[in-house]
Amino acid sequence: METKEIDELIQVRDFPCLSIILPLQPTEVTKNFESLKRYIQVAKGLLKAHSCDEETQALISLKIDEAIRVLPTGSHDLGIFVSSDYASIIPFPFTVKRKIAIQDHFESRDLLYFRQYLMPYYVLNLSKQTIHLYISCMSELEEIHDGNFPLVYEEQYKNSGRIVNVNKGSKKKDHVRTKTVLSDVDAHLVNYMSSSDQKLIIAGNQKVVDTFFKITHHSKFIIGEIEGSFNNKNVIELGNAAWVTYAKRRRDEEPEFIQTQLELRKERMAEGLRSVWKIATEGRGNLLIMEKDFHCMAYQQPDQLRILMQPPAKPYNVLHDAGDELIKIASRNNTQILLTENDRLKKMGHLPVVLCY
Repeated sequence: METKEIDELIQVRDFPCLSIILPLQPTEVTKNFESLKRYIQVAKGLLKAHSCDEETQALISLKIDEAIRVLPTGSHDLGIFVSSDYASIIPFPFTVKRKIAIQDHFESRDLLYFRQYLMPYYVLNLSKQTIHLYISCMSELEEIHDGNFPLVYEEQYKNSGRIVNVNKGSKKKDHVRTKTVLSDVDAHLVNYMSSSDQKLIIAGNQKVVDTFFKITHHSKFIIGEIEGSFNNKNVIELGNAAWVTYAKRRRDEEPEFIQTQLELRKERMAEGLRSVWKIATEGRGNLLIMEKDFHCMAYQQPDQLRILMQPPAKPYNVLHDAGDELIKIASRNNTQILLTENDRLKKMGHLPVVLCY
């Protein structure tokens, strides 16, 4: 899945747009499926309640049934998004809150947060026979075939990939041989670790991985390791394990990243919904930070940009979700948006923060 697919879902404006966000239990496959069926029935009932015509109800019901025929593997929470023109099922690598909604747009918070995970990363698969390098997004691995990778050992593979000429012998010679190959691998990683934000996951036999860690000059790029023997027959398994490793590391790094941003720019920081709203509407925001499930009702008088937290004298407009409106304003004014796990902004009373130019 690519970011443009997420962007398309976020930008859909049509009625009805059905969103089902469902938390799942990792080991309860049967219960998960029963919950899914139950919530789909609720969703189909909502279509009737919203006075959708029978043709639209039948079309969306069919799209829902087709979407869930092949569910993503693993213990991911799920998002199901269906309209007349779209049908997408997304495995979220983070915890979600249960939601069912029929609106003129899809529920976007979890989609926006998920988009932040869709950064490419590298997976280096080490074995005693062949070295493979993959570029990955989520669990999808695309093998790199160029002058550097795959790298194969001459004594067993003479006609494919890059060849390193080493000879088998005693255990001591085998160790030297492995270090020679891994040093060559490490030297060629320079071609891919060109920027500081590159991420690399190492997979393979534990002894080989341990040896690589001792000789590599790219430790700062490595975000995790996966023990196991992987080849063309179980590359899907490798992709799934790499995605779990990447997603966990990203979640673990989030608090430190946010804290660093706040400390670096604390003199240009505004907090609290009304202050953040003012800066965002004026186009002075550089980075908006908000917990992904922050929701708040607010009020706005006609011809006024500011918002109020209590209803004023009539007339006024009700903003049923000021958080959603704030994201739209920030996006319109080219302010970067960083959604976080819930409770990351606990010290700020869970309210949004904006860093100014």
